Amino acid sequence: MAMNLPPMVSTPTTAPPASTYATPHSASFGRYIEAGLQEMLTRVAATENLVDEEDRQQAWHLLSFALDVEVSWPATRALLLALAPKMEQAGFRADWLLYLEQGVQASRQQCDRLAEAELALQIGIVQRLMSNFERAHRWLTVSLEQSAALNQLRNQARVLNELAWLDYLQQHYQAAVEHVEQAMTKLDHEDAERGMSYRVLGMIAINQERWQEAEIYHRQALAAFEAQGDVRKIARGLANLAGALLGQERLQEAIVYYQQVAALFEEVGDSYHLAIVQMNLGRTYYQDHQLHQAILYYHQAEVLLRKLHDRLNLAHTYTNLGNCNRTLLSLTVAEENFVAAMALYEELGESGWHLNAMDGLVMTLLADQRFDQALEWLERALAILPTVQHTSNYAYLCRSLNEHLAEAKRGQEHRSRHS
Repeated sequence: MAMNLPPMVSTPTTAPPASTYATPHSASFGRYIEAGLQEMLTRVAATENLVDEEDRQQAWHLLSFALDVEVSWPATRALLLALAPKMEQAGFRADWLLYLEQGVQASRQQCDRLAEAELALQIGIVQRLMSNFERAHRWLTVSLEQSAALNQLRNQARVLNELAWLDYLQQHYQAAVEHVEQAMTKLDHEDAERGMSYRVLGMIAINQERWQEAEIYHRQALAAFEAQGDVRKIARGLANLAGALLGQERLQEAIVYYQQVAALFEEVGDSYHLAIVQMNLGRTYYQDHQLHQAILYYHQAEVLLRKLHDRLNLAHTYTNLGNCNRTLLSLTVAEENFVAAMALYEELGESGWHLNAMDGLVMTLLADQRFDQALEWLERALAILPTVQHTSNYAYLCRSLNEHLAEAKRGQEHRSRHS
C-alpha cells in the first residue's frame, strides 16, 4: 500500500484623514503614530494567545503607516516582533509576510541587524509553513548570517534548529543532524531551546522507524518545553511523543495524547498544529482499522491546510485519504485523492512522495482491474525512480513498484487469455 505519512474592549485608534496633517512625515503625524504604536504594543503584550481581530486589523493599519516613518522605528520594530509569533499562531501567511518583508527593509535602512535577523527568521518560518522551502532557506540564511555577525549564539541556535526542521521536512536527514549538532554547540546545557533540537532528532527517528529512540528524544524535548512553560511547545511535544508511541503499536495511548493535544491547540487558536494533530489522529485510527473515523479527521485537516496554504501536508493528507478510500473500495474517490496528491507533490518538487502517491494510484487501478492504465503509470514511475535514490522511501518504492508491475502484467495476461 502507499505509505501513510507522518506527519489561529477598547476604543480603536484610527488613522487620521489625509487632510489633517501636511505630510505623512510631519512631526504631528509622527507623534500620532508613536502613540498608536505604544497603545497597540501594550494590548498585544497583554494578550496571552490570539490577538483580537479588531486589534489585529488596527495593528496592521498602524504598521502600514509606521513602516514609512523613520523616527517611529523603535516602536514599529517592537510591535512587529511582538505580533510575529501571534500572527503565525493565528494562521496568517501571505498578507502578514508583506509586513515582515517591509520590516526587513526598514531594519536595513536603520542598520538594525538584530531586528533584521529576527524578522528574517520569522519570514523563514512563515515561508516554511507555506511549503516554500527554497524561500524559507534563503531567509533563514540571512537570519543566520546577521546573528553570526552580532555573535548572538542563542539566536544562531534558533535559526539552526529551524534549518534542521526544514531539512527534516525534505528528508535531508544528514543535513538536519548536522544543523542540530551545530545548534547544540551554541546552547547552554539547560537551555530550553535544546528541546527544539531533540524534536528534530526524534522526528528523524520516527521516520526511520527507530521508535524507542524516538520516544527518548521526544521525552527529552517535552521536558525542555515543560521547563520553559510554553504551552504550544508542550502540546507539540506531547503530539510528537504520541507519534513515537503510535510506531510501537500503543494505539490507545497515542489516541489519548492526540485528543488532549487537539483540545489544547483548539483552545489557543493554533490552526496549523491542530491540523497536524488531526492528520495524526487520522493515521492512528487508520492503523486501528477504524477507517471512517480516520477519514473524518483527514477531512478536518484538509479544511485547515487549504486555508493555511500548506501544500506539503495537504498532499500527505490526500495520500492518506486515498489509502483509506482504496481500502474501503471507494475506488473513484481514492483515485481522485491520489491524483490530487501527485499534483501537489510535483508542484513542490517532492519526487519521492510523488512516486509514493503514484504507487497508491497504481494500487487503486489494480483493485479496479484497470491493468493497462496501471502499466502506463508504472512505466512513468519506474522511469522516475532512479532520480529518488537519496530519499528515505527509495527501497520501499523500488520493491513496491516492481511488485505492482508484476501484478499488472499478470492481470493483463489473464484478461487476454480469457477475452
